[in-house]
Amino acid sequence: MFPCLEDSCSQHFKFVDLIVCGETVIRNNIDNKPLQLDSYDALSDLAVNILDPITANFLRPTITYGFASANLIKLKPKPTTPSIDQHCAYELNTRGKLINKRGGAAVDIRVDGLDALSCAKWIRSNLTFDRLYFYGKDSSLHISYNQHNSGLAYQLLRNPQTGRLYPKVLKL
Repeated sequence: MFPCLEDSCSQHFKFVDLIVCGETVIRNNIDNKPLQLDSYDALSDLAVNILDPITANFLRPTITYGFASANLIKLKPKPTTPSIDQHCAYELNTRGKLINKRGGAAVDIRVDGLDALSCAKWIRSNLTFDRLYFYGKDSSLHISYNQHNSGLAYQLLRNPQTGRLYPKVLKL
């Protein structure tokens, strides 16, 4: 049975906090609900293992980009790579295959009063996670969680010739 969006998924968060968030969802009034029960489970795991500890140690993070349904993916500007985008959790494509091959779920967050690099360092030292993407001290921080957490942290840099982002291992 699917939970209601207003149901708690962790001590400090409800499903709605991870699903109805971000500028594109709100501005376009997108139906962004997960269609797979496993997606709800992954969002709950992410909230319990990543977002709750951050809330307990700092402040409740602002989620700038959370769960991404197929409806949302259609509206997001390129380049995104849905096959590795854990924002999709366990949603299926039109052929019935997982959109995201990594499993788990992801959010992009900001913590008031804490720059992204300090937050990344704290996460790296204190939490188990799958991927962490650092875009800059004043940007949101991407963090994902799944059953096979890799603990990989990357800084995303922009190629000046192409404008495309590329990952570099983040040394913290």
